[in-house]
Amino acid sequence: MIIRHIKIIFAIFAILTFCYTANTLAGEQTNKGKVTGMDIPRFVSLGSDFIYGRSGPGKQYPVKWEYKRKNLPVEIIYEYDNWRKIRDPDGTEVWIHKTLLSGKRYGIIIPVSGYKNINMYKKSSLKSNDISAKLEKGLIVRIEKCDNRACKIHTSGYEGWISRKSIWGIYPYEIID
Repeated sequence: MIIRHIKIIFAIFAILTFCYTANTLAGEQTNKGKVTGMDIPRFVSLGSDFIYGRSGPGKQYPVKWEYKRKNLPVEIIYEYDNWRKIRDPDGTEVWIHKTLLSGKRYGIIIPVSGYKNINMYKKSSLKSNDISAKLEKGLIVRIEKCDNRACKIHTSGYEGWISRKSIWGIYPYEIID
């Protein structure tokens, strides 16, 4: 009888371990910021046309980078007091004061397989007969929503759908409504 209970406990432990591992491998976010309690990492955008990125969390730290592109998507990777350590699309990591960041979701076009442009479609089906525009690498777009396959975006008065793989600023598992 005791051996049977041990086997059951072992089976439950094995199942829980498997579920935790599967969620981790699937990219589920499990870390929370120590200041805000929000997911880490997470995407936000720059809220101003001119922002200093510093080497540490405070004005006493030297400026490491200057950003001159409002709405550029960045990834918050650490929180300390009123400062956020961010990673930009080029992989540069700097500290920025929280008041200079926006929760609005933007992305940047990153064509796949060496193409210069990506197609924007009228519908989320991404069918070739529904192409409405060609978007260039580096273009910043407002992300409205994303499903498993595509994201609805706005840019320069245009709106449409693009493949999730063509945009930096959203996680592979993330759905935006």
